Amino acid sequence: MHNRYVVNPADVARYLGYQGTPDEGVSRLITHCINELEQTIHPRCHWQIFDGAVLRTMGFPATTPKAALIAATLGAEADILLHRYQKTDMTRATVLNTCANVLIGVVCDVAAEQIARAVRDEGLYLHPRTEPGCGEIPISVQGALLRLLSADKHIGVTANPSGVLLPSKSMTAFVPLAPTPSKCKGGCVLCGKTDCPYRIYSERNE
Repeated sequence: MHNRYVVNPADVARYLGYQGTPDEGVSRLITHCINELEQTIHPRCHWQIFDGAVLRTMGFPATTPKAALIAATLGAEADILLHRYQKTDMTRATVLNTCANVLIGVVCDVAAEQIARAVRDEGLYLHPRTEPGCGEIPISVQGALLRLLSADKHIGVTANPSGVLLPSKSMTAFVPLAPTPSKCKGGCVLCGKTDCPYRIYSERNE
């Protein structure tokens, strides 16, 4: 796996519900699962920038001049690995699943950094990304997003009729691009629940 995709064990522990450092056994299991993922999978990502008006005609609530669409996946290898442990070791499967969820977010973080560099000369700034089915982005645009990106061709990602992505450890995102910087570094900073373990990425970027 490309070394730009780095999973922080502390992030995994927090997603698992630990407020501090887990015991030695859990810490060792997290490290083993991260290593196994790194040795097994081949993350892929594809993104593209579109005119906001074009996206609006396809059901996206694009209120900015441009927006980027992202599709990322850990591939079928991640699903195979998870299914194997779900049959033999549910504890390891749970930790491995959490590691994979953190990792797919990291892949999208790297894509966002690439997009930011690509639009810098245009004077555009990234605003917080949103996944279809979350916030104001309806799950109904999932198919359009994948078609616009030719995600099946580029990275092998499709969706079933309900909008669920295949392979399962995949993610899509809508990223507004505006001429003014966002005051929000992530959705988490708008929430008053400061003890929530999901505040990982906004805290990392502060």
